[in-house]
Order: sequence, then structure tokens, then C-alpha cells
Amino acid sequence: MLQLDYALGADRSGQHLAVHVSTFQLRDSRGKKPIVRLEYVRDAHRVPCSHIHVHAESGLFTQLLASTGHGSPAAVQSVHIPTGGDRFRPCVEDFVEFLISECLVAGRDGWRDEITQGREQWRAMQTAAAVRDRPEIAIAELRRLGMTVEGALTESRPSARDRF
Repeated sequence: MLQLDYALGADRSGQHLAVHVSTFQLRDSRGKKPIVRLEYVRDAHRVPCSHIHVHAESGLFTQLLASTGHGSPAAVQSVHIPTGGDRFRPCVEDFVEFLISECLVAGRDGWRDEITQGREQWRAMQTAAAVRDRPEIAIAELRRLGMTVEGALTESRPSARDRF
């Protein structure tokens, strides 16, 4: 069972819709137990804001966690595996492609085209948001590409994107 959850709100500027929390989950057939989860928590402080949890058993991984003093070495699902941060995290299309390509879940006709189209839309939105986050970097890159950029930055926003 695929479960998708989103909590949306305004971005830091108050002008754009933003994801504050999202969870993409593959759950057992009854929807009771998670198998794998991709989570995003915009204002995470103690864990990477974008991460994966794998609900599985791994003797080698448990042994590694035990040897490093992890608080719950047998709970592999408690580990937060980073996935690209605030702007470059996986989208739902990435997760669906994983389920079809790697887990061999049946996809409907045309799924690859839908995945490609959705992923491109996601990346375009994230690129625009990344430019809003760091306009000085976007301007420098556009100029490096030989483009003329006019106007001046009216504000410099420190980025909260570099945590974990």
C-alpha cells in the first residue's frame, strides 16, 4: 500500500505555497506496518530535513550501530538516511519509480512518461525556489553563462537550507 501525506503552508516570504512536512510510505498490504519511508520535515533541527527510513532487519547494520553506541541498534528504522536536503530531496515521482523499477510493483501503461513529466515539474519548482533562496548565486551563474542580469537585489536572505 502506498501512502502519501503532505502538510502545506506559506513559504518564508509568505508568497508561495511550500511543503512543511511530507511522508511517502510503502506499507504492508493491510496498511498497518511501514516498509520504507521517505520523510521531509522543513524545520528539522536534530535530523536531516529530508531522509529515508528502512524498516528491515540487517545483522551487519545492527552490528555497526551497536559498535558505535547507537541507542537502539536493532531498530534499523530509527536511522535517518539523508536524501539531498531541503531543495534537492526526492519527489513523489522518484518514490513511485523506485516502487515500480526496484520493487517490481505493477505500473499502469504510460507510467514512465508520467514520472518524467512530474519529475520535470518538480525540478522546475525547486529550481525557482532555489533561485529565491540564493539569488546571488543564480545571478553569478547566469552571468557566467554569458547572460545579462539587470537590477539589484533588494534583500539578502540567509538560507536555512544548509542544516544537516
